[in-house]
Amino acid sequence: MVIPSPVKAQRITNFLKPYLLKMHFSNKFVSAQVIHAPTATVAAAASSQEKVLREAWTQTQQST
Repeated sequence: MVIPSPVKAQRITNFLKPYLLKMHFSNKFVSAQVIHAPTATVAAAASSQEKVLREAWTQTQQST
């Protein structure tokens, strides 16, 4: 079930920063999305399931 975000007044939207960071944590993975709130579009997204990110993560862990 998808719960729509509440409609914000234009004055509040102009006052607040227009980008939102949404993160989801599961037992194995983390994913994040940067969302432009006024247009409801995803500006950027990343997930720990991505191969490039996993490889960089393991290299960082091995160097410490």
